[in-house]
Amino acid sequence: EYEFAVRAGKQLLVAMREATSGRDFDAIIASEYESIGGRDLRIVYVAVCIATAGGYTVSAQQIVALTDGEPNLVLAALKGDFQDIIVPAGEGRGAYHARHRIIASLIVDGIAPREIVKEAYIRLLQVLSRDLPRNPRRSDRVFRLYKNVINHATVWDRFQRKLEMARDVFESIREYFRSDHHYWLQYGSLELEYGELDLAETYIDAAASIDPDDEIVQTTRALLFYKRSEVTDRISEASAFREAAREILIEQIKHRVDAVYPYHIMCSGELQYIRTWLSGYEVRKRPLEELKRDIDSAVKKHPYSDRLADLKKQIDGAYLELALDQ
Repeated sequence: EYEFAVRAGKQLLVAMREATSGRDFDAIIASEYESIGGRDLRIVYVAVCIATAGGYTVSAQQIVALTDGEPNLVLAALKGDFQDIIVPAGEGRGAYHARHRIIASLIVDGIAPREIVKEAYIRLLQVLSRDLPRNPRRSDRVFRLYKNVINHATVWDRFQRKLEMARDVFESIREYFRSDHHYWLQYGSLELEYGELDLAETYIDAAASIDPDDEIVQTTRALLFYKRSEVTDRISEASAFREAAREILIEQIKHRVDAVYPYHIMCSGELQYIRTWLSGYEVRKRPLEELKRDIDSAVKKHPYSDRLADLKKQIDGAYLELALDQ
């Protein structure tokens, strides 16, 4: 239903815009962006679009704080350059968003230059750092917006998988979030998946030192240990990393009964460890049999997880290859 509503909404929006002007939808939106006078106002607009694309609003005060120029110019722009492209979220709420989430995503993901998007990200995160409570609850609106904006995978995709630009975003806000474990977790995850393991370890350790009880931080540490086991050149070290990862994940599987992520990391990590370090039928047989039992148990507990189902196919295939090689 949600997917239908999104597609239907987009089609209706496209039809309305094209019926009005007879022009291509993307070209209309690009033209609107280009019509905004000046780099500073474009950055403000893109920052609002970043929030809107995530499903969030921003306050008038936050919009004003996004500018490097005179606050009055931004307030005036709400009735000028921004008229009809940044709109009130509701009567009397004092909140704003780009006029449509589809348009916001189009602006952020494709139309605005990446340098403008980078500056918009940095300014928005700086503004959010001032509004975040000292010990925010996960339900706090500002925290949820911050968490959405700083997600490492989203940042990676938004900057078209250019690691240096993604790093620039995190580095530029370091002083604002150096005491926040979630900042270090996302920065570490960026390096863990797309960058350097040494940097990943530094940042993930920073997250763990701030909040050692955070379950996602600990799960990410386990993933780091598995990746370390892949790249070392000593099997004793690889085995130690593997055991450290397993210790974390086995404990999490006991207590996080509804979580898929610990199962996925452990089973995929074990499969990679077997492929990297174990050779020969007799050596691989028992670990693969144990891994098959683990993934079967995981799929039984989480039958609707596509990630686990795909991983089960890989593990079953590895076991079949073992039998064929005997």
